[in-house]
Amino acid sequence: MGIKESCLSTSVLGTSESTKVKINSPRTKSVSSILRIASPLYAMKCPFCSKTPPYFILESRQFAAIYNLSPILPGHSLIIPKWHVESLFALTDQQLAEFMQLGRDMARLLGEVFRTDAFDWAIQEKEAAGQSVPHLHMHVVPRRIGDLPQPGDWYQALEKSTSGDIDTYHRFRLSEAQLLELTARLRQAAGSPLPSAKQP
Repeated sequence: MGIKESCLSTSVLGTSESTKVKINSPRTKSVSSILRIASPLYAMKCPFCSKTPPYFILESRQFAAIYNLSPILPGHSLIIPKWHVESLFALTDQQLAEFMQLGRDMARLLGEVFRTDAFDWAIQEKEAAGQSVPHLHMHVVPRRIGDLPQPGDWYQALEKSTSGDIDTYHRFRLSEAQLLELTARLRQAAGSPLPSAKQP
């Protein structure tokens, strides 16, 4: 299922066996209260739902790795579902494994490109925890000694959100051309083929 098609569906979690959520099962009994599947109107405005193959560095069947539009450090990337979902609790065990595996694969790639084996990983669940975009995403941030005054300063940067745009804080924002160029370079380093979709 294409990302645009899936993002416009209010029942996307029930479109296939691998993405079906069984509301009556004990583990997901309250999933409808935990997760609000956004309306098609919201999904059209969601900045992550608008991401298409030219922005994908790595991808699995249901998830994609993209470069952060406003990186707090070089290599700062995000792992996102290809359909509109807000909460980690809405993922099946299989989807959760796929989500984390893609995050690990992306960290390995970033480690090779940025020559490091140190990373910060973050998932912010709900606004009270600092989630700035109501679409599940995991931050993967390559780290090096001395890259920030204190090792824990990266999280404060994530918390300084004053806008609803994709992680747009008081920090540098990449242009569209820069974002696509960095994506293409990382994809090339991964040995991934260029996407067939036309760049916007």
